[in-house]
Amino acid sequence: MADMATLKKVARISKVIGFTRLCYFFNRNRKRVIAYHNVIPDKFFDDSLHLAHSMRESSFKVQLDVMRRRFKVSTDIEDVKSLTITFDDGYLNQYEIASKAMDRYNLKGYFFCVDDLISKGDPILMDRLQYWVSYVDEGTYKLEELNVTLELKNKESRKLQWNKISNLLNSGVTQEKVEEEFEKAFSFKNIKGPKAKFLKLRFAPISKSTLKTMKENGHFIGAHSAHHRRLSLMSEEKLNEDVDICKNSSGATFNTNVFAYPYGSKEDISSTVVELIEKAGFTEAFAYSNGPLKGAFQYNKYFMPRMFLADTSDKDLIDFTLSGAKHFIAFRRLLPKWS
Repeated sequence: MADMATLKKVARISKVIGFTRLCYFFNRNRKRVIAYHNVIPDKFFDDSLHLAHSMRESSFKVQLDVMRRRFKVSTDIEDVKSLTITFDDGYLNQYEIASKAMDRYNLKGYFFCVDDLISKGDPILMDRLQYWVSYVDEGTYKLEELNVTLELKNKESRKLQWNKISNLLNSGVTQEKVEEEFEKAFSFKNIKGPKAKFLKLRFAPISKSTLKTMKENGHFIGAHSAHHRRLSLMSEEKLNEDVDICKNSSGATFNTNVFAYPYGSKEDISSTVVELIEKAGFTEAFAYSNGPLKGAFQYNKYFMPRMFLADTSDKDLIDFTLSGAKHFIAFRRLLPKWS
């Protein structure tokens, strides 16, 4: 992936030669659904590993301004000429920072929440693991039973060392096992993290009473699974349990039958997952993907694509992405459709 400076240069060239405008035209009937996670005040944003999918508040506000000027921002998923804003997980910053910024423009969105986070206050386990790697004291840590040694120094080394953990998880090692080994190497409770206000915004859940307020303000609150595990890797019993928890929260916590898959790539779902989601009464489901798909597996209402904006306030780069120009250069295709 090109670095930010290079992307900005390419976006500027694309604008000057008219390519961005051309892509807006050719993608005029392609639905845009934007996926966000955390929106963090600039003064707290420390570029640590656990903020890899997060956005500075200043960037988010500029992006909102560009989106509302370019599109009708709507929660109508079927309106191909509109743009829909979505959030995953349910952390407090999505209410305190993101939804309040949207409310100033009277923009409505979807906020997909993990039941463990909302009901029990338990941060998503993957976030706990990234928190450990982000803030544990500098040093060498041996995860004996996983046969892994981590050399943790500056932020960049921590991001690189995280790849070892990511590879383990992709090979089938459970997140619970990694957490157990982290705890043995250095207890979570002894980690000296950043300021308490930052930690609350980043890791505390949106309360159910606040979710009620958000619904009253016109936002949709949807399910993002019960435990935030890769659904395709779960046993049938565990998968049924997870989907049932989400189903039973419909009408109470949730006010939409749209679902968002955790992780959300093609590999993270299966035909069994889709069947259970449909059987539970969910009418559509969002992926976390918008690249071309191979074979018979294509985008549809139970695997709807979403696109992503970089943490930037550069309007040329924002337009470069929203227009589909960035997508076309990467894949030689227009933005995906789904039926």
